[in-house]
Amino acid sequence: MPDDVAERRRIFRTLVPYFGTVQPASFFRDTSAVVKGVKRIHPLIEGIYKPAGSIYPLSIASMLKSRYGDQLFHNPDRTWWMEYSPKAGGMDLAVNVGLVRSMTDREPVLVLRQESDKTSRVGARHLLLGLGYVENFDPATDLFRVRGLTFDEVAAISGTALSEESDELIETALRLESLEEWVPFAAEDRAVYRISRQKRDAAFRSHFRDQLIGHLIAESLLFPTNTKS
Repeated sequence: MPDDVAERRRIFRTLVPYFGTVQPASFFRDTSAVVKGVKRIHPLIEGIYKPAGSIYPLSIASMLKSRYGDQLFHNPDRTWWMEYSPKAGGMDLAVNVGLVRSMTDREPVLVLRQESDKTSRVGARHLLLGLGYVENFDPATDLFRVRGLTFDEVAAISGTALSEESDELIETALRLESLEEWVPFAAEDRAVYRISRQKRDAAFRSHFRDQLIGHLIAESLLFPTNTKS
């Protein structure tokens, strides 16, 4: 088990720069083609992915078209949480046992949410929310509760830290902040707010530009402009 946990930490640390980004399905199925040293984040076949030989699931995915009632929520303190269903067939299934073990051992999992399917003009794409703790399971509703980790918690788990030179991590921290509901104040205790304002503002401008482009593309797909010849 120590080797299993150490390997998970290595994978988490490698993937931190991608937290908060939307990626095509191929990125998750064949991650090694993009990220050296990480074979696969999730095969996108079933919701819970537990690699062979591991006692914990590596990742969970919430799909657009699913028999399950997964839902994503936000708290006032900017953290997110998800109601997530176990695999149908009983809690004794290996993937469900693994998710319960993640809960009891407080071992985080990667969390994905599907943003579009293969019928979309942009194809199947998923948001890599980041890491989440499986906090509890409610037998009455048959739902797990998964809480998203803040960037400070991610940094502690993965062994990464923000610095003036860590541009990629600064952008990751800002992306994780933007996954959460906006509030009209800066959380000065967060690591991303303890770096220099110049560095933070530069990263924010880059992130805002990417977000704006993404929204414009989405709007053009949802509301195409009609033209007459």
